[in-house]
Amino acid sequence: MNEGLRKKGDFYKKPEKYIHEDEVQYGDYSGIYPEKMMRTLRAKRIIHPQGAIKHDEIIFGTLEMDVGAEYPPRHHAPELYYVLEGEAECLFGDEHFIVRKGTVIQTAPSEVHSFKNIGSQKFVAVAFWWAPNGDTERINGKLELLPK
Repeated sequence: MNEGLRKKGDFYKKPEKYIHEDEVQYGDYSGIYPEKMMRTLRAKRIIHPQGAIKHDEIIFGTLEMDVGAEYPPRHHAPELYYVLEGEAECLFGDEHFIVRKGTVIQTAPSEVHSFKNIGSQKFVAVAFWWAPNGDTERINGKLELLPK
């Protein structure tokens, strides 16, 4: 038997310590974000309080944006992004800049930030949020987009 699996009843279940990203479905944010936006933007919350790997104080996942897609301004808990592919124009605080593969970005708590895919291919980034000082309301609170 593969040691990476454990038996649970008649089924094999992976432990919550690891999972392949392909095994995680894209999140349904239909009550949070506009439908038009969600047709061009996808996110997977791999580690999350209700994620494939459960954790109360962090969120870890991927963000994908089609060519021309925009993720409007928003703010929430502090966050790190690592760009895996594509190119995007960003607004973080008062600073506009371009990111591409290999770029790391950090947001401060409640810092306004946004992305627009300006490249010729899909934009993909890893996103990591955390609850500063254990303040889980910062990552479990309602997400809101800000007016442009």
